[in-house]
Amino acid sequence: MSEFRVTGIFPVSFRPDPFVVGRAIGNFEVGGAVELQRAGKAIAHGVLRAFDIHRSPRGELSFTFSDEISSASASGTSFVRWIPDRTYSQATPSLFRSSSGR
Repeated sequence: MSEFRVTGIFPVSFRPDPFVVGRAIGNFEVGGAVELQRAGKAIAHGVLRAFDIHRSPRGELSFTFSDEISSASASGTSFVRWIPDRTYSQATPSLFRSSSGR
């Protein structure tokens, strides 16, 4: 199972969705379906729209999710789980794939 632990949320004026920063374990694919969980319960479903391939010194990545995930994310308490082989219609296709063992 792949998951992304949210450590910070950073709205920016030039993007409709904020950058969601955190640590990724496993594989994520742009355009792939994701599920936001809090306390082990699913609270939203959406899409991974983009990610920043520049890593911070702390090993964190910046992801951009669809509105359903971005608006419900909270620092330190949210996990986003990738749902393999499932996509949503609002997905943005891409050839990029992230794999991190951290």
